[in-house]
Amino acid sequence: MSDQWIAQSDQLLKSLRALQSQPDKDRLEIIKAMFFILNTLDRSLKGWRSWVQNLNFMARFSADELKELEDGLNASAQAFIQYDVDVTRKHQSKMPTVKFKIRKGRAKVDTRGLFA
Repeated sequence: MSDQWIAQSDQLLKSLRALQSQPDKDRLEIIKAMFFILNTLDRSLKGWRSWVQNLNFMARFSADELKELEDGLNASAQAFIQYDVDVTRKHQSKMPTVKFKIRKGRAKVDTRGLFA
């Protein structure tokens, strides 16, 4: 499975590089490219999640190897989340606002939110 995963990932990397170097994309092509990019990230995250959830597999790694994996994931996550925050901050005025109506008998403060 890992050889196939690596081969597919190499193909995805080639596709990502080709998308990046493609000149004069129109708006729809840019949106399609972003959708493809997000799908490749999702595929990678699902792979990582399947590794980490499999304790029998993770037990094969030394503490130093696990720390190295954690450090790499942490750095990647921080960079992506920072990019997410920067883009959200920059384009906040374009985002739709959501208004909540508190139903009778409900708490005055809305307790819904985003959780990791």
